[in-house]
Amino acid sequence: MTAQTVTHILVQSRLRDVYVYPERHTYKVLFTDRIKNVVKVDLISAVIPNTQLSINSTNNFVQYLTDEDEFLTAQIPNGNYDIGALLSTISDLCPGTEFLLDSTTGLVTINVLDGREFNFVFAAGDAHNQSIHQLLGFPNSDTGFGTSFTATFKISPPPPTLVTVSVKEVPRPLCKRVVRNLAAYSTQYSGRPEQTDDYVLGVIPLDVAFGANKWWQAGQHDILPNFVQPFDLTCMTIELKDEAGRQYDCPDEHSLLFAIHTCAPTQLAPQPCCTATSPIGLF
Repeated sequence: MTAQTVTHILVQSRLRDVYVYPERHTYKVLFTDRIKNVVKVDLISAVIPNTQLSINSTNNFVQYLTDEDEFLTAQIPNGNYDIGALLSTISDLCPGTEFLLDSTTGLVTINVLDGREFNFVFAAGDAHNQSIHQLLGFPNSDTGFGTSFTATFKISPPPPTLVTVSVKEVPRPLCKRVVRNLAAYSTQYSGRPEQTDDYVLGVIPLDVAFGANKWWQAGQHDILPNFVQPFDLTCMTIELKDEAGRQYDCPDEHSLLFAIHTCAPTQLAPQPCCTATSPIGLF
């Protein structure tokens, strides 16, 4: 490929339309001019705050229906909890229940007390998008009425250790051998109603103190040699997620610097590819 032109675009979450996109983990930015014949998009640097709490606005609700047809909602205060404190807090906020951890299996069990039966509404409640079921290891479905429920997956309360950055408008590369996508993530945690094929442009470790900013610069191994058929780019929908595929909810702003490669279609090889001989995963 020859005669590529590279345009740098700085995206800052503070400049998003906060009325349309109130959350910083997902938002769209519109370009003044259409960028034509894009063949490659790279994330080359980022500033990401390490400020997401283990319990935050995406996972701080428990809702359940009692055997007396009473619908109860408990909101867990935001914060960083160890497992014992978290389960004790939830038990106190949910009358008639106890949340326990099996230290051998790492699985949480919810017991309903006094011989009653409850239905934990993890999928159908009005706060299902903010349910804690994912963190506790329960699938994205209501439990049905019962006296005891054991999670399918291990509990995952620690704050995230990395953030992925994807852009919805960027298509999958023609070279399928070198790809980063959310489906490569571990399946030991629950809470993902679907696994997407979003093309992940950057994997940023949060190896800084809580409350500090991670200043990240792409290294040679971060810039993958992937190209796509030419397309026009008029906007970018940014998504930030953690290592379990959950939305990265942080109260502070971030910034992302992208390199947009463009090329005349006549100068693009029919099947541009790379020299990799095996897939490159996320970990």
